[in-house]
Formats: sequence, C-alpha cells, structure tokens
Amino acid sequence: MAGDSITHWLRHGLTGRDPATLLLRRNLLRELGTCIGRLHASGFIHGDLQPHNVLATYKGGQFRFALLDNEGNLRRQPPPGKLLLKNLMQLNMLLPEDLTRSDRWRFFLSWRRQHPELGHSEARILAMEAYQRAIRALQETGKAP
Repeated sequence: MAGDSITHWLRHGLTGRDPATLLLRRNLLRELGTCIGRLHASGFIHGDLQPHNVLATYKGGQFRFALLDNEGNLRRQPPPGKLLLKNLMQLNMLLPEDLTRSDRWRFFLSWRRQHPELGHSEARILAMEAYQRAIRALQETGKAP
C-alpha cells in the first residue's frame, strides 16, 4: 500500500514553520477530518484507528487516505457514540509536540461538519473527552508529561 502514516507526516514530513508547509499540514488535518467524518457518518467504525494505521499520499493538490488493520471494523447505523469516542481518542494518540491543540481542533472541526446531527455542546464534549482520554493514556505509558 502506498503512502506514509499520519504519524510520519506530522512528525517528520510536515514540521516546518514556513507558510507552504503550514498550509499542507492544515490541509492534511482538514482532509483527514472530512474523510474520517464521512466514514463515521456512513456508520463505519474502525477497529484500531491509530495514526499509524492511516496512510496518506499527496497528489494533485489533495491528500488521499488508506486505512490499515481493517479486520476489526464494523458498521452500525447510527454509529454508537462510545465507539466514535474510541476512534477519536485513538486518532489523538500523538504526542503534543507532534500534534498541537490547534491541529487537533482543525481535524475535529472538519470531522464535525460531517455530523450535522450533533449539537454544538455535544460535539465540544466529544472533542474534549477524546483529547483528555488520549493524553491520559499517553501519560500512563510514560510518553507524555
């Protein structure tokens, strides 16, 4: 399968602070949010949606994504909130130096646009809970302060 993991893109490929690199990084996060939001809106839940299980390629001014480790995937309509939260938490399992709060919010806002049924407060709680659970998990493994 072609492409580099989201982890690789964010940790090594798109780390510069120049305007062109920042634009690409922001586009990656927005397009990933839209892709995963559409996946969830159609009822699919990935069994292990960690950043290393999402590959990205950039061609023709757009990012394309491929998901790995699909054997645990399932489809339920509507997707259970508990499983959406789990997937969002898994995607947040990057260190703060790899993925800033602004980066996380940029992804989530694009994800959220695919879910018009979520109210503002409900969406905000979902985003905060996914972030807090990911940071706690990283701290428990000694990967985050």
